[in-house]
Amino acid sequence: MADFPTKAHEKRKAGASTEEDVSPVNSEKTIIDLTADHFASPFTSSLVSELVFDEFDEETHDDFEEYREYDYDLDDKCKYESGDDDDDDDYSPKNIETKVHILKGTTAQCMLSIHVTKDEEDNKWLDNICVECSHKGGWVSRAVGRYIHRQGIKSNFLNMMELPSCKMEEMANELFNKFGYLLRKFEDHVIQRGTGAWGAEMDVGPLVLLEEIKITDKRFRRKGLGRAMVKALIQKSRAQAHPFRRLHGIAKPDWIVDDCSEEAYDKSNRERRATKRQALDSAIAFYRSLGFRGIGSSSYFGFSVDPKHKAHSINVHADYDAPRVDEEMEIPDDGDIVDTSSMHSFDEAAQKRLEKLKQRFPLKHAIQTLSDAELVAFFKSFDDKNGSGWKEIDSHHNNVLHQAGCAHKVYATKWLIKNIDPEQELAQARNIEELTPLEALQDEFDIFDELVGLPFGAIACLSLLKYRYLPSSPLNTQALRLKYGCTCGECIEGFLSPRMKLTLLHCAVTIAQCINYDPSFFVRYLCNPSFSISVPEDLMKTFRRKNHQSRIIKLFDPIIRVLDSNCVPRVHNLKTLSATYNDVDDDDLKATLAMTITYAKENFLENCDHSLLHDLVDEIGEAKECKNDYEFELVHRQCCWNVPKKGR
Repeated sequence: MADFPTKAHEKRKAGASTEEDVSPVNSEKTIIDLTADHFASPFTSSLVSELVFDEFDEETHDDFEEYREYDYDLDDKCKYESGDDDDDDDYSPKNIETKVHILKGTTAQCMLSIHVTKDEEDNKWLDNICVECSHKGGWVSRAVGRYIHRQGIKSNFLNMMELPSCKMEEMANELFNKFGYLLRKFEDHVIQRGTGAWGAEMDVGPLVLLEEIKITDKRFRRKGLGRAMVKALIQKSRAQAHPFRRLHGIAKPDWIVDDCSEEAYDKSNRERRATKRQALDSAIAFYRSLGFRGIGSSSYFGFSVDPKHKAHSINVHADYDAPRVDEEMEIPDDGDIVDTSSMHSFDEAAQKRLEKLKQRFPLKHAIQTLSDAELVAFFKSFDDKNGSGWKEIDSHHNNVLHQAGCAHKVYATKWLIKNIDPEQELAQARNIEELTPLEALQDEFDIFDELVGLPFGAIACLSLLKYRYLPSSPLNTQALRLKYGCTCGECIEGFLSPRMKLTLLHCAVTIAQCINYDPSFFVRYLCNPSFSISVPEDLMKTFRRKNHQSRIIKLFDPIIRVLDSNCVPRVHNLKTLSATYNDVDDDDLKATLAMTITYAKENFLENCDHSLLHDLVDEIGEAKECKNDYEFELVHRQCCWNVPKKGR
């Protein structure tokens, strides 16, 4: 989740310290053999020292400009979204560069070819950077990176990242929220923040994802080719970025694990797992030797082109090692097992997996196959026969409370809390991702439609795990805050956060003042297609007239007054505020509110123009941050759904 440009936000910049800063956490740290091939200085990476950072001078910016998005301005927006620039040449290799690389330990030379191509026509926000290496006329290795102009897709980040490749989708879903901001758990969570090296700086700037690094000819491995290709790829990515733009490299070591199929042939499962672990350790050591450091507790590693970034001060051996799944406890295709309570038939393979699951993890099997009521009966019987079996954990170290809560088994979860976990030992236990049962359920919020909110089963389980009691009604304030993922505990009706309220309030005042005093404002903003969709034609005509001040006040004043009184700006609330507004058309009020929401979204998400908040920075700085601070679509759905288009 992104943050407003406040003092708290400033403290979370890379290199800054907060009260939460602690020594790096390393849970079950894996011992990695840093051979000569993968050796790096314990602090500053030699790859960082090899790059030239001309643009990182001592120029300073004020608090707002520090976090402005330099990667994407209005001219860029036209360039990436316009359909006029459809020349086929844009999708062919451009500006092929060549570099000579001398293989380590030899005098042999390889030729590196670096080129950039635009992605498909619909993905003008994406560049493909390819580095290929040849020796004596034959290709021996290649590296592929995806340069992502993030700001161009920020208002629809996760959906857009699904289109080009599965690896981009995988990275986006694990690291970022739907607006392209680093997940807060990797900044603030006591354990999942890892070393704490990555924070608010990851919210801005382009990304370069290293999708592939492959040396096809084994004779050329351990010769420095991988390092040379990554260096060339990052240098080319920096050339794509404008000076003073932040650029972040992201890589996943699993993607460059050598093909172990030949080595693992005719070996036992345990030997194959050992071979894979060894290859993964080598890949992690390779990236760390280049200056990449773990992004929180995720499986991804990040690289900053800023030589002063906090990540470059972290010792190789002090980097966070996320705990790995206990493969000895895994059941093959365990993830394919689904809830059987509503299904009538299974294939033979599924039945066999269920039998294995029942033998090894009887509690997990029951949770996945029984209804809520049946599960409570099973738990009572299980407790009588095997009281000590409640400590069962699966390969991800999820205990029975993790599993029942995430399966939305309301009555089973309630029974466990009352009868098995009165001392909250299960409730406080953490799984392999360092999540408690409550945090694990909260972590699944993104799989639901935020515009609709969580189903009541999930709400009830959240309430049980958080407060240890069921909500009295699905419509009470506490239940609504759980439903819409409120993290500040102050959202009005569960979804309107304090900062969202202040943002809409300020934008409503700004639009009203600009329309009154600046005739060109309408042309510059309200005629934008994103606005005209929501504004009825007769209302647009009203704004074009010269003498319409009283009309504008009647439309915007109730919105301003309702927000200022800490109420949700629904039409009912707007019109009951005063009899003065009873003659105002409902559709006009909705359209005016839709304009305010769209204007706020346009400036905060798409253009990142935080300058609008100069007058409110102190007040916003005092307001609690919340997951709903940027949920403009949710507010639109709740307050002005199905705005009609008059005169069309």
